[in-house]
Amino acid sequence: MTTLPETEQIVRLLTERYGLAASVTRGSSPEGTYFDLRPSDLPVHEGVSVRTLLGWRHVRAELRCESFAGDVLAHMSRANAEQRARFSALATLLAAKGGRTSMSVAGTPVDPAQPAAWPDIWVSLSLSVERTPLMIDHHDPSSIAEMVGFWGGGIYGMVVSLFPLEKASDEEHLELRGLPEGAKERIEVNRYERNRINRTLCLAIHGTSCSICHVDLESVYGDVGRHFIHVHHVVPVSMIGTDYVINPSVDLIPVCPNCHAMLHQRDPPFTVEELRIRMNECAESKASSRHL
Repeated sequence: MTTLPETEQIVRLLTERYGLAASVTRGSSPEGTYFDLRPSDLPVHEGVSVRTLLGWRHVRAELRCESFAGDVLAHMSRANAEQRARFSALATLLAAKGGRTSMSVAGTPVDPAQPAAWPDIWVSLSLSVERTPLMIDHHDPSSIAEMVGFWGGGIYGMVVSLFPLEKASDEEHLELRGLPEGAKERIEVNRYERNRINRTLCLAIHGTSCSICHVDLESVYGDVGRHFIHVHHVVPVSMIGTDYVINPSVDLIPVCPNCHAMLHQRDPPFTVEELRIRMNECAESKASSRHL
């Protein structure tokens, strides 16, 4: 018998990863236990949900479009290049973990990792991922929550990444008057840095250990350090234009706060390789002095 996690645990996980309020309900069917994930801000019957079914040795997550979801699909079809890049990055991540992802628009199969080939008009959308065989610990609620969060959350994140989300209020109402030269650029930078989906993808792809010193803050501080890590732009944010399309797999890396500060001790920042060389040289120098 499966020991189920509280739905609030999955809600917190989805909200933390994607920055959008979610609702989660659960139920059972002859195939197994399922969890329905839904952006809670969308009107009932006018949005979408993701049903994540946990079988004994498999998981399947499937998008469900509600009766009057036409407006949402129309907005998704007009997603910009960066939104589509996030969608395809998530599809690639699910595939790398052994998932079989399928997508069709208006009944026509399309490749979720090739958004340039998608049709312009979306009157219907089918999207799902399945992973089988898959070892599932049905007696560990936290493991179940992570399973739902990764596979169901993957499809949920793909869909949310195409939503016409509004900017956060602190970005909409920032007062520019009296700020120094370049303040407008820094506000634009904040918009990139605060995108939770980009952060989620970066950590899902690269992990939560520092890319430079390899420290995992959970191993140092325990639970309080779990998943605590900074995300660094490989391309300096001062060089990012409004049309720049961020690829989380190559443009973003996780770094600990110390290494992040050291990267920015110079303008332009040190590269990751430059900082690694400095660390290695320092370590070698200390090792040599100990043997004198």
